[in-house]
Amino acid sequence: MAYTLTRTVGLPHAHSDIGNWAESAGVLSLLVEAAFVVLTVVQLRLPASGPTLSLAPSGTQSR
Repeated sequence: MAYTLTRTVGLPHAHSDIGNWAESAGVLSLLVEAAFVVLTVVQLRLPASGPTLSLAPSGTQSR
């Protein structure tokens, strides 16, 4: 997010980066942030699954 901010409106005393979108580390950080956003949305849209309960009778033991 800071990368986008510095490239659009700039920061105080750092106006030389405005419009400089080709920096490889910044582009990589945008891609990683976008991937995290996508993964978050996917996880939030999945149905919640609670703990699974065993259907075995209470007196039996598995060996």
